Amino acid sequence: METLANLESFIRSADCGSFSAAARQLGVTPAAASRNVAMLERNLRVRLFQRSSCSLALTEDGERFLASITDGFRLHTVRPFRKLVYTGKVRAIVPNNGNTMDRLEAMSIVLTAVETGSLSAAARQLNTPLATVSRKVTQLEEHLQTKLFNRSARKLVLTDAGSSYVAACERILADISEAERTASGEYTAPTGELVVAAGLGLGRLHLIPILADFFKAYPDIDVRLVLSDRIINLVEDHVDVALRTGLRTGKLADSNLIALRVGAIRRVVCACPAYLKARGTPLTPDELAGHDCISYAGYFGPEVWTFVRGKTKLAVPVHSRLVVGSVEAACDAARAGIGITTATSSHVKAALDTGTLTTLLDDFQPPAAPVSLVYAANRFLPIKLRAFLDFVAPRLKAHMALRM
Repeated sequence: METLANLESFIRSADCGSFSAAARQLGVTPAAASRNVAMLERNLRVRLFQRSSCSLALTEDGERFLASITDGFRLHTVRPFRKLVYTGKVRAIVPNNGNTMDRLEAMSIVLTAVETGSLSAAARQLNTPLATVSRKVTQLEEHLQTKLFNRSARKLVLTDAGSSYVAACERILADISEAERTASGEYTAPTGELVVAAGLGLGRLHLIPILADFFKAYPDIDVRLVLSDRIINLVEDHVDVALRTGLRTGKLADSNLIALRVGAIRRVVCACPAYLKARGTPLTPDELAGHDCISYAGYFGPEVWTFVRGKTKLAVPVHSRLVVGSVEAACDAARAGIGITTATSSHVKAALDTGTLTTLLDDFQPPAAPVSLVYAANRFLPIKLRAFLDFVAPRLKAHMALRM
């Protein structure tokens, strides 16, 4: 919401030539308009205006940024839903009462309501009173002269008109975000923050060791690393690139994502030699019924493990003597002699090399799963993301090959 207010102040100030005139249009004080523009300049790391006591003049960076925003709105005008007027530099929504509507804030509220499923959830996410969110949606519907949502006690459902409007809003706000990236230099220099997601094991074992060298090579790029075994949606979770298993190389079917393969991981069943000496080594999955097993949520449930025999999948009942929350804990328990566990080849490579763990039932394991860097197939790839892919991909390939 704050970014939208900053952007609105910039657009109005560029159009009016002064903060005072822009403030009158926006219904804020000149000091607030000036502060919003200053915050935008700090975020973009560029100067947008040359200031004097009498007027404002756009810098070259400011002209480029404003042109990017204007182009985005011109490309994605939705004629059935808004009346547009050209004010000289920007296009503005003008409601029936003649006052300029904060279109960006209204769009943001509508999209947040769609993503969260309710106005109350949108209000919590935006840290805005529910009454304010509800009022702004109602005002927008009155201005558009169409109903965007069918409201019920439990959820919001988009009307046909609402679906079309939301699709247009997504494109417009995406173009604004891209314009901000352009102005801040993300398409001309490797700078800014990257959000990278990976599973707990993949991130800990493979990504973190490479990041130390990446930071040395690119001192102006920061990384927010999200390690989680849950499925990440790159768009909804605002992730730039994810390290995933099980995806083929190339553009993914029915998706705007691209997968760049960097390796593969094998699933293994393992135990320590002392346990196998005392309890015997199972030669088929069915023989696991007579053994103590160690399970964790990342691979199998505590009651059934799956295997393959040829092209047939086998569901084998097991007795999980111990259930843990991570593969690292499962491997520690197996090394302690508690029982038999499952893991990936990367997790147990060192233990296999030293002999503290040994694998079994190898002939009943599925083929190795590919590991890929996955990112959105955008028209323009930020240089910071291209730098990350070019630096990390070959090193991941080498690192993962050593731990197969």
